[in-house]
Amino acid sequence: MARKTLIPTTIVENGIFYEIDSTTNGLAVSTANDEFEFVFDQRDDKYILFANNANSSTDATLTVYKGDGVFGGADAVLTVPKGESGIFALDSGRHMVVSGTDKGKVIIKCSLATDVTLSVFTKQF
Repeated sequence: MARKTLIPTTIVENGIFYEIDSTTNGLAVSTANDEFEFVFDQRDDKYILFANNANSSTDATLTVYKGDGVFGGADAVLTVPKGESGIFALDSGRHMVVSGTDKGKVIIKCSLATDVTLSVFTKQF
C-alpha cells in the first residue's frame, strides 16, 4: 500500500487568526492503518497536525513514527476521541527520518478505516 502525501499549509500572517480547515489539504483515511507522509521543509522546525475524527462510535489512534535521528526516542501515539478533533505539535528532531529513502519525511499511521481527516500546518517566523 502506497503512503498518501500531505502537503503542509504555511500560515504566513503574523497576529492573524488562521482558520484550521481540514478541507484545505486534508486527506480522508480510506482503509484501516493507512499511512501518510509529509516533508519537513525547514531544519529544526515544528509543524501542527490537525486530525478530525467524524466517526461517532470509535476513537481514532494516530501513530507518528519516531525519527531515526539523535532525538528520535519512541513513536508518539495520539488519540482523537470519537466525534472530536485534535491538534498535535510535531517536532523535526523527534519525528523526522534523517536517512534512507524516507529522508526528510514524517510518517503517520491511522487506525480507523473511515471518517478521519488529517491536515498539516506550519508557521514560518
